[in-house]
Amino acid sequence: MNTCFKHGNFVVAVAIAALFTVAAHAQRITVFSPEDTAQAAAFNEVLAGSLSTDLKIIDPSLAYSAFRSIEIAAPFNMSTAEARSAGGVIGTDLFILTDVRTQRRTSFALKEHFEASAAIYVVSSRSGELVHWSILRRTERNEDQAEAFLVKAASEISADLAKTVRSAYEHDLNRKSTMGLPPFPTDAEEKDPAFRAPIPYNRLRPKYTQLADFFGVRATVDIIVEINAAGNIINTQIDRWAGYGLDESVEHVVRSMNWRPAERNGTKLAKRVLLRYNFTKVDPDGQR
Repeated sequence: MNTCFKHGNFVVAVAIAALFTVAAHAQRITVFSPEDTAQAAAFNEVLAGSLSTDLKIIDPSLAYSAFRSIEIAAPFNMSTAEARSAGGVIGTDLFILTDVRTQRRTSFALKEHFEASAAIYVVSSRSGELVHWSILRRTERNEDQAEAFLVKAASEISADLAKTVRSAYEHDLNRKSTMGLPPFPTDAEEKDPAFRAPIPYNRLRPKYTQLADFFGVRATVDIIVEINAAGNIINTQIDRWAGYGLDESVEHVVRSMNWRPAERNGTKLAKRVLLRYNFTKVDPDGQR
């Protein structure tokens, strides 16, 4: 009896280990840039090659073609619905978008120089959320040296990116159902004079980050806010993301506001609302 018990435990342990192994190797990703340039291709090739030791990489050229087929206007500023559609046609668990560029700049310190940068967007195909954003930057007097740094850095960041992908994949698997969440105000409610949608008592403006300003980012960030009957924020979700710290800026300012809850005929209601914030760089002369 004791021998059988140990044997049974052994079988269970092997089964669990096998299941874990399958899950660990099930993460299918791809790496591509919506702007198909030689510089981006070189960076993506190294990054994908380095990630392939831990993850299953889907052919970037096929992913690029599939992505282009759905004609997303702003690939670095997608809504979660657009990102889910992109992930569906690409056929991966997550996908990595890169924005790789080199710009000639001038400053008092360096005069003319070149700045190479690679913005990295890790996106969940299941939720459409931006699960990770980071940027690599290098300034050199020589353009080739600046670009060579990015290619070298691509392999150095792969281990951390692989951990991010695995963590996001596990989070997706354990994601709770959205059933039971308070609804958005309906069209009928919006027209009903007895209904009042939730609104903030104090309207605050999110900060346009220094990083966004430096790169001249123009983007829209949408956030879904869940507000209970007491006017407390229960949860927030970025529904259109942008990177460059703008998503965090929006979430911070929304959670800093005090809210009046929704109300119908004097009864307080739990509701969700979608807020939209537009960001654009304003030049010193006031031009956008």
